[in-house]
Amino acid sequence: MLKHVTRHKNPHRRVVVFFVVVVAAVVAVFGGGACVAAQVAADRQGLAENAAAMVADPRSPPADALRAFLAADDLVADSAPVVDAADVAVDALTTWRLADDVAPIQERLRFSSAIRPQAGPHNTAVAYAYRRGAWGERPVILWLPGARVSDFAFRFLRRFFDDAIGAGFDVVVWVPPHHLERQAVGQGDGDGLFGVDLKENLHIDRQMVREVRTLRRFLAAKGVQRVGLWGGSLGASVAWLAASVEPVDHVALMIPIVDWRTMVLLPPEMKPLVARLESLGVDDDLRQRAMLAASPISFRAQVPAGRTLLLYARHDQLTPEDTTTAFAADNGIVDVVGYERSHASILLTDDVYVRTALFFARMAAPPSSP
Repeated sequence: MLKHVTRHKNPHRRVVVFFVVVVAAVVAVFGGGACVAAQVAADRQGLAENAAAMVADPRSPPADALRAFLAADDLVADSAPVVDAADVAVDALTTWRLADDVAPIQERLRFSSAIRPQAGPHNTAVAYAYRRGAWGERPVILWLPGARVSDFAFRFLRRFFDDAIGAGFDVVVWVPPHHLERQAVGQGDGDGLFGVDLKENLHIDRQMVREVRTLRRFLAAKGVQRVGLWGGSLGASVAWLAASVEPVDHVALMIPIVDWRTMVLLPPEMKPLVARLESLGVDDDLRQRAMLAASPISFRAQVPAGRTLLLYARHDQLTPEDTTTAFAADNGIVDVVGYERSHASILLTDDVYVRTALFFARMAAPPSSP
């Protein structure tokens, strides 16, 4: 049986946690406008760490393998569920617990996945379910958190869960691979998720979408008729791709990575990675194509009009403001709010929780018939 192990053993990851704590302190004392530089620094520190980790990957994957993957890529087929609902294991949830009066039933869902060929906890998909009654009595929000989600982040996220349940939803939280109990002992949350092999990274992306679609299949088998998605950062990217292949009741996006080029290829902190890819024969055209294959800007979600919320950070160093607002305009998203925050500090904003709770309250009613 898998056991949950508290992480944060990576000393570099402690730096980002330290930055977030410092930013929180500055916000509390001086207000948001006084700490833009600290918020931006937290984002850029994270980018530098990601670049260093990916460059340190000792492998030398052939560029031709990436070309072949892109030539055959089919999101619908490559993310199709292969695990039957009956094969999803259910047991008691012992971590990330909410108050019993908020969610009387709290369970862990598990099923096999194929994130990478090497054995490990990453290849067991995990989700945490919070419900007030039998499946099917209430609509469900599938919650897709971002990279580096941790036990520390749960202190913030649980407010969202409480509000969603209070609005009339049950909640199922997907655990990304290489995080929490899906991470190897001794590794930090998110360490090793992506490397220098862009073909493998795209495979992982498709497998993450497959896990979300498998959870949807499980919920449908249990009689759940309406499923919405909430996604943050990486989770928002996965949510949009999942919604592009299967219709959803609603979508809430927070600091979404809508174009992976702006995070992986363009920041100055990522220059070492770009140089490494170039040395492997992955030229600019191939790099661009690989990033676009995983980017929400390349897909259209199947969500009813007026049932998408997008909350973004104006000082986000992973996704520039104009990229986010252009994505919203292209997809007809009108419920869009920007905050004087960075990617790393968005959860320090009370209005993020307030607006999300109001969105949940509106989404509790089913969409109007066309």
